[in-house]
Amino acid sequence: MLRKILGTAAAFTLLSAFLVADEGSVARVDTTTREIEVQVGEQTFDVRAADVRLLDKDGNAANLEDFAAGAKVEVTLEDGKVTKIQLQ
Repeated sequence: MLRKILGTAAAFTLLSAFLVADEGSVARVDTTTREIEVQVGEQTFDVRAADVRLLDKDGNAANLEDFAAGAKVEVTLEDGKVTKIQLQ
């Protein structure tokens, strides 16, 4: 029993090390190419909208058109790649 609990805790710790959520802002939205550029600290990420989950403030699915330059967002990175952008 203890071994199972410790194994689960170790696995969770290992997996969570690769998943990071941080505050950022939208730098640019291009509805023609369907790309969004977000700034997180000193890093800039340019991603295709189809490759990430876009969410509104309530956590519901959002459209690229719901985002505008300057908007505050929470950006989730997994293994250094943006996987989710949520409006704040």
